[in-house]
Amino acid sequence: MNKLTFPVPVEKISHYAPHRDTAIWIDEVLYADEKSGECALTLKEGAYMSDYLLRHSSFVEFVAQSYGYSTICRQVMDSKSQVQNISKVFLVGIKSFKINMRRDLTLGEKLVIKVQKKHELGPLAIIEGRVFSSLDLITPLAEGLVKIFSD
Repeated sequence: MNKLTFPVPVEKISHYAPHRDTAIWIDEVLYADEKSGECALTLKEGAYMSDYLLRHSSFVEFVAQSYGYSTICRQVMDSKSQVQNISKVFLVGIKSFKINMRRDLTLGEKLVIKVQKKHELGPLAIIEGRVFSSLDLITPLAEGLVKIFSD
């Protein structure tokens, strides 16, 4: 279909997803294959910040959006598949999500989110996600499992 190369800016594929404008928190897809993906964002003032601090609940949304945009990116890059617009996406569960931050993050800092699909049953997917600072790609800032429904 489309000729995209990594990294893929999310604005090139965002029209396939239900999120718009300030609800899009991911900046780019760094990598995507059938079961996993990697995305990045640069922290800026916005919906995921409160008083210049990153809300811990934002890590869950980073993982969910990274899975969604990685999946869309892979479908767009796969010449055999037809990309379907996603009309609805819901976060339906969070399991054992841990925040491991040892310091406050700063505006302008880049985060890397790695996701892997663990299970899929129809429109439900269980995703393992890990969020890293680009300054330390070994120790995750946050990690856990999320369950996502998409239609």
